[in-house]
Amino acid sequence: MTERRVSNLDEYLRRDDTPLARALRRIAPARGVSYLNSWQKETTERVAMIPVVIVAAPISAGLALAVKLTEGGSGWFVQERNWGNDKRMKVYKIRTMTVGAEHVVLDHHDKILKQGDSADSRITTMGRILRKYELDELPQLVQVLTGHLSLTGLRPVYDGLVVEKRTNRPKRFPTWYKGYAGSKLGLLSMSSVLLDDDLRKDVTKRIHYDIFYIKNANLGLDLYLSYKISEKMLDKLIAALRRKLSSRGTTFPTVAETHVESTQDADILIGASARD
Repeated sequence: MTERRVSNLDEYLRRDDTPLARALRRIAPARGVSYLNSWQKETTERVAMIPVVIVAAPISAGLALAVKLTEGGSGWFVQERNWGNDKRMKVYKIRTMTVGAEHVVLDHHDKILKQGDSADSRITTMGRILRKYELDELPQLVQVLTGHLSLTGLRPVYDGLVVEKRTNRPKRFPTWYKGYAGSKLGLLSMSSVLLDDDLRKDVTKRIHYDIFYIKNANLGLDLYLSYKISEKMLDKLIAALRRKLSSRGTTFPTVAETHVESTQDADILIGASARD
């Protein structure tokens, strides 16, 4: 019964002919880049972030303090990202690598490790846990509240990834870059919500989903993505609790799968328009 209700909710949020969808279109009628830069999107997100930041801020501060006490150095990490057209922006995180790791380039099997690669030895033990549950991103919720980031949008990327996107997808790169440089960037991207961790590393897939979002962004889609990330985080929490209780010999009630695989969700939502 629970699985059916959640599945029905998932389908309901994807539809554009429901009373909710019509109401959202009246609130924010713009689509695409116009919507991404609209006051309706910014106002909605900033108001929604008030209770979230009240809860998340002390957790973020506690985790940063724990990093400082266990690993040394600052618990915070600030990195400049490329915003296109020679613009730069700062992204704040809880530090997950060793002190000074950003100045070190390591080789692994004769290949330079990509940012975020799980094989990177610079990631600390606590950092791996923070990254697994995406807790290192918590400080960016404050950036959403202050209006420096959107909650949903294209993720700010480092310089090397911009070059990689241009190299891998030369035909689609101008469309992606125009939307990337012309809109406020976000904490959550469509690919980060709908793709699993392995597929998120695929630049080709990410640029597909980014372009789809650039063209189709609207308040209803943002609501759906917010719902999916909440579902995703709840699934991770339940899985962690199940492992913890199982290690103690306690049987954890089985929770029925509430959604199809993330890649299937993405295919249902995007369809052929996200592919070449």
